[in-house]
Amino acid sequence: MSEQALAIIDECRMRLQEIGIEDVLIAVGSDTGIAFSFKGATKSVAFLAMSAWMEILMESIGNSTIDSGPINFGSE
Repeated sequence: MSEQALAIIDECRMRLQEIGIEDVLIAVGSDTGIAFSFKGATKSVAFLAMSAWMEILMESIGNSTIDSGPINFGSE
């Protein structure tokens, strides 16, 4: 991740703190790597991370076509 991207992440986190947001988790990714920035109570940040993971998982599942094959109720 570039130094410029990391500087933007840090600035964003500081600006959020200025308006009273205490627990912040930012994750970014590109071809060159990933970066995470977090600040706040560790339990709150962990909850944010897990909530984001669940939201992304549910969105992914909701957008997927699931082919379970023919339905078989035990009789042929």
